[in-house]
Amino acid sequence: MMNRFSAIVFILVLAVGPNRSEEIRPLPEITPHLDQREIMAFSASSSPVWLFSGALLFPFSSPISGTMSIYPEAAGIVALQGRFPYWIVGLGTMPINHPLPVLPGIPVTGGPVSNRYLMLREMEGTNLFLYDFFTGRSRGRWAGEPTKRLIGVAEPLAFFAEADEVVVESLTADKRIAVQAGRIPSFAGLHAQVQSLHLLSEKKLITFYPAANRFAEVELPSPPAADCLFYHQHLIYGSTDRRLIRFFPSQKKTIWSIDLGDLLQFPPIFAQGYIIAITRGDAVYWITPNGTIAGWHSLDSICRYPPLLMRDHVALVLQNNEVLFLNIRDRSQQKIIMDGPADSPLLQIGQSIFLLKRTNPRETRLVRIGNRIGIDLDIQPEHSLRGASVRIAARAVNIDRPRFQFRIEDAAGNLIIKREAKGFPSERVAWIPEQAGRFHLQVKVESPAGVFVADRWIQVSDWTNWGLTILRIFHR
Repeated sequence: MMNRFSAIVFILVLAVGPNRSEEIRPLPEITPHLDQREIMAFSASSSPVWLFSGALLFPFSSPISGTMSIYPEAAGIVALQGRFPYWIVGLGTMPINHPLPVLPGIPVTGGPVSNRYLMLREMEGTNLFLYDFFTGRSRGRWAGEPTKRLIGVAEPLAFFAEADEVVVESLTADKRIAVQAGRIPSFAGLHAQVQSLHLLSEKKLITFYPAANRFAEVELPSPPAADCLFYHQHLIYGSTDRRLIRFFPSQKKTIWSIDLGDLLQFPPIFAQGYIIAITRGDAVYWITPNGTIAGWHSLDSICRYPPLLMRDHVALVLQNNEVLFLNIRDRSQQKIIMDGPADSPLLQIGQSIFLLKRTNPRETRLVRIGNRIGIDLDIQPEHSLRGASVRIAARAVNIDRPRFQFRIEDAAGNLIIKREAKGFPSERVAWIPEQAGRFHLQVKVESPAGVFVADRWIQVSDWTNWGLTILRIFHR
């Protein structure tokens, strides 16, 4: 709607750029300035109850029960208080609090698996089943022995530790597939290879072959201190004698062994040609596949949760309330200092990272951390004049597939003009006002991650008043 007192020329200038992918890009390289945005808070009466060392923080990949559409970048938190509400988090919007149906089960100690499955016991009875957060459905049904512990899931199989046995159960049929007695895995990791699944026990590597429904075991050269990394059919793990070992299971052969002088805190990770090992002290090692230490870094603190591997960085949550981003190639670092300890591991969803932090004993907050997400505005010239061009440039910062909306209103709130554009990370407009006064510019960007808004007030002066001001300055 055009204001009757203004005849405004509004020119939309589109930047020329490459075609944009329809998929959400990987998390971009960490660049200054980093920030942390608090999404929502939980009071003492509604704080999530943790089932293990970390929160029930998980991504959604599909609509829950087909009732609503979920942002590609959305996180959920389960508050276990008899009911199971989840919170969907759009990065640029207010969080949506949408309750799940009451689950017909009670949480079983052990926590979720791979941020997807939660083990429940029936409300009435002893049977166990899995709840799938991705689909909102229950999977499997098994007799609920008190010692039953979920190790991992590899569709369509679920692996359990039960008394002194490793048990493989079907997710699609009520039947037991295989049992391996006397070898309880020491760590919760289930490692899937092309034709086999692997578990690490106190002294042996346990391998399950689904095609034959059989187990096999290989003696390890030294007991593991943490879970392992599989690399080109080789096993890489930290041992209890403080060494990093590369082991070839099929040949029962140690390829190399390096003395690190400390136990590993977490499984090694492989990124950009390096094996990265984090010790229980404060050291991070970069090791080549042939067993050479290429470099190391002192954290000056202890890593609390497993590292998050990104495209160019490794993200670490430290005990000194820092979130540290280590560049994998040049080992440079950037960090965010939080005002409270982390209450959960880092969770990457789309282009963003979330965690829970505790600011005081009665409150927990969900925080998005990493690259600043928002809109940069540049308005030229700084002092606008009636009848002269006002150039407005808007840039979407770390927002994928932005759709811009430019809106200008006068001081009374009357709409002057509105324009839209999409497809490029930045847009420019040129505005020639014919009236002096104060105008409100609002730039809104919609994206799969949510809605972002930036606004400015633009003061447009009259040429006569501008000339009088200049004369007064010279007169002084």
